[in-house]
Amino acid sequence: GYAKIYAYMCGLATLAALATLSLPSPRAPPASRVGTPQPPLSRRAALAGLVLSPAAAASAAGEINSPTVSASGDVMHGVLQASAPLPVPSGGSAVVTLRVVGRNTNGPLATATVPLQDGAAWPLAFAVERSSLREGVNDFMWEREDLFVRADILTAAGKTVATGRSKAKAIDVSGTPGHGVAYVTIE
Repeated sequence: GYAKIYAYMCGLATLAALATLSLPSPRAPPASRVGTPQPPLSRRAALAGLVLSPAAAASAAGEINSPTVSASGDVMHGVLQASAPLPVPSGGSAVVTLRVVGRNTNGPLATATVPLQDGAAWPLAFAVERSSLREGVNDFMWEREDLFVRADILTAAGKTVATGRSKAKAIDVSGTPGHGVAYVTIE
């Protein structure tokens, strides 16, 4: 679990370091493309090039010491990250919704509102607590199941400005069910 996450983060840091090297271009761009706006980055390019600072992503992930264990009072932990430079809305919030992957639970399993601090920068760590679970939801419905995570970024007026999706994988920690950290990429 954590060894893989650490290896992945180290690999991303290496990619980001390589991306900062200024290598000479083998040829100049065609004259027709000089000064024209470039297409937006794809999800794969953003993750490979790591638009986010690797140190910032590691520090946000470092706020989460262990995978969520149901006895801890948290359903899951996550990190909100932006795929492109995106300002954090002043006075805004992130509405995080959880569903169980592959199971009809008749609506969201949990909905939590995460306030966004003025002047905050991406990535942002968050946790969904047991108190956010819908009334009447039994533990067996979600404890050993993967969770679909959706985050909507709202302005202070309630307008949705961005949305992100991810998955929190179900894991066992010494025989106790829990969930891995969900890295939600906001687009």
